[in-house]
Amino acid sequence: MSKLKALFITCACLASNMALAGTINGTLAIRAEVGAGCQIDGTSGGTANFGVLDFGPILTLEIENDVYGQTSGAGGNGINLTCTQGTAYTITLDDGENHTGARRAMRHSGGATLEYELYRDASLTQEWSSSTPVSASATGVSESHTVYGVIRAGQTAAAPGAYQDNVLVTISW
Repeated sequence: MSKLKALFITCACLASNMALAGTINGTLAIRAEVGAGCQIDGTSGGTANFGVLDFGPILTLEIENDVYGQTSGAGGNGINLTCTQGTAYTITLDDGENHTGARRAMRHSGGATLEYELYRDASLTQEWSSSTPVSASATGVSESHTVYGVIRAGQTAAAPGAYQDNVLVTISW
């Protein structure tokens, strides 16, 4: 009888363990929210350096031919940014610190000026004025916006030396 009793207890224990096993299914929610935003030259927000548009040396007092330049320097080819895909953004260039009426101008330390124009294309057909910002929808990868410039022929450089202007670049999204 003790063998039978041991067998019965063993079967009862096995049966009770089987009755306690089970499976429960459920869901776990996984979420993220990506906001619209842009990263400019490795920074997000604040102030960025977009390089220099340098026309180089002009070797005459009377500018007989148009003088051309384009951005280079810290920004690579000018204004480089990466925005989240589909984000609408605008790039505005102000009139500069030395504008004369409707024209941007570089100023010499003695007060003389040289007028210049900025464009968004190398063929100089799309002027980039303070009232014509570039508007785009981001692709989600790095995008480059080169700034092209021209000093138009017919101006007189009244004084030898350096002429300079600073243009504020504003990127909004």
